[in-house]
Amino acid sequence: MTESWKEFMKRMQDNHKSYNDWVAQTGGLTEPRAEIKIYEQIEKMVNEKVDHPDHYTTGGIETWDYIEAKGLNYNLGNVVKYVSRSEHKGNTYTDLKKAMAYLQREISLYEK
Repeated sequence: MTESWKEFMKRMQDNHKSYNDWVAQTGGLTEPRAEIKIYEQIEKMVNEKVDHPDHYTTGGIETWDYIEAKGLNYNLGNVVKYVSRSEHKGNTYTDLKKAMAYLQREISLYEK
């Protein structure tokens, strides 16, 4: 979980007796320092990887958008998810085995 700018500033303020002490200790700076701006850039890059990882966006459409557009249920949605990312995440065999497990579970619903 990443820390927001506000959470970061709150934590920085809480680490000092008061906001005034914090300002005094930092030389009265009121704008973020360069390292804080770097922190924000890193946070943005991390959030991008969390929200839109490469293995979900390959092919120009995010996997969950396709799943929702087709109205697939949980099991079939997971089949599509694991198959579509299998060659892009580095563990093809494991992802294909997971896809097979979800497909077998879906098939078993029709065998009852």
